[in-house]
Amino acid sequence: MPSSLNARLIRDRIAQIRISANRLQRLAELSKEEFLADEDNFAIAEHHLRRALEALLDIGRHIVAKKGLGRPEDYKSIITLLGRNGIIPLEFMSQIQGMAGYRNRLVRAYADVGPEEIYNILRDKLGDFALFTGYILDYLAREGADSTY
Repeated sequence: MPSSLNARLIRDRIAQIRISANRLQRLAELSKEEFLADEDNFAIAEHHLRRALEALLDIGRHIVAKKGLGRPEDYKSIITLLGRNGIIPLEFMSQIQGMAGYRNRLVRAYADVGPEEIYNILRDKLGDFALFTGYILDYLAREGADSTY
């Protein structure tokens, strides 16, 4: 039976996404040569990208579970359930489904992830985190949950 959302948990995860995304944005502003010249940039980016993805998926899992939207089989299906249930737009769902798979790549195939790959993600996909948090805050407002943030 569906139950109410824990808006505080969701806000806490949004805060984590924002912290990580802000740190990633500073790295994304470096030139490719600057980013690659310091191996710490890669380590910091990998860490914050993984944390932001984990927080995004935590939010999705929480909403799916509390609202009884289905049983996700994997991380990608969390995103799918959010889209099919109108929590995020379907077009955005399609755009970010790769994030779920990338979380697995960072955790399970970490040895295959390189600095150039991470840099390209920072340059091309970082805005998806802000879009996601905006859609989630809109959803909280529609649900009548406290979404002041």
